[in-house]
Amino acid sequence: MEQDAIRSMAPPFPYNPRFTVFEKSIFSIICYAYE
Repeated sequence: MEQDAIRSMAPPFPYNPRFTVFEKSIFSIICYAYE
């Protein structure tokens, strides 16, 4: 479920591994905060 949320909110930029990892960290923190 988390991956779907990240994919839906991910911007249509060219794939950038570093930026993706950074986004995952932020989204993970947000998910934990809401839980």
